[in-house]
Amino acid sequence: MRLIQEGVPVARPDKSSKGLWTVRHVLYILRNEAYTGRRTVTGPLGETAVVTFPALVSGTEFRQVQQLVASRRHHQGGRTRHPALFAGHTRCTACGGSLTAFSNANTSKAGTRTEYHYYRCRNTYSGAAHRVTRGGEVCTHNRLHRMEATDEAGWTMFCEALTEPDFLAWAAERDQPPAPDHGVRIGEIRGQMAQAVRRVVTHHLPDEVLAAALAPLQQEPAQLEKDQRASPAVNMPDMTALAAQLAQHLPTLVTLEQRQEALTIWMTRLHIGRERPERVQVTVMRY
Repeated sequence: MRLIQEGVPVARPDKSSKGLWTVRHVLYILRNEAYTGRRTVTGPLGETAVVTFPALVSGTEFRQVQQLVASRRHHQGGRTRHPALFAGHTRCTACGGSLTAFSNANTSKAGTRTEYHYYRCRNTYSGAAHRVTRGGEVCTHNRLHRMEATDEAGWTMFCEALTEPDFLAWAAERDQPPAPDHGVRIGEIRGQMAQAVRRVVTHHLPDEVLAAALAPLQQEPAQLEKDQRASPAVNMPDMTALAAQLAQHLPTLVTLEQRQEALTIWMTRLHIGRERPERVQVTVMRY
């Protein structure tokens, strides 16, 4: 919205966007590795070469952005026609899949229409035949969970969890990302270096050409190897103050939109068993 208000031209405009910024345009920029100052090009005979130029962001910053984009994509609330608080934030304890919101209605003889809203595991009905034909299994968790009661119980569990210092400390410790594995990229770089050496030897090129070709490739592997080393253990901070702040803040969230935003910010997952919601999971980000 800010890009549109400030009149910033759209990157790679298309007819469908009518010249306005969309999520697709922003994601294209965030995922474009060319902003790190390197790009792999393919020649007419299939040969590849790495072109380098001044970088706008570092490789470490680019990888951090990819991790953030991936995490946010997997923790967004779902879209539904019904006011389902935990839509997009549920998990089935039987199969690990998500529960979807749906409704049905009954009309009495007097013409009174009554709607009922539920959560149910999507793997008990959505594409069940397709799962079986591909060797999968249909989830046996076929119980319907009343939406109002589930949302109320889930929100109570969410508030109780976020006001418990020990739970917050455990969540922060559990959700620390593991050291990234750059083995594939390091292998690609070494292959490109070997290819550059072969070209120089085959065509009897001077050493200066080889040095120029290897220069941009020699620094990245060292940085990648350093980046993928496991970080030393860090003592967790005391979560008492944060829990106290949340104990005052959470009761002020009364509208559906406010509570949905809170669930999204904390990347909440409500694990629902056959009988009732069993536990809540949140992500505590440390910066």
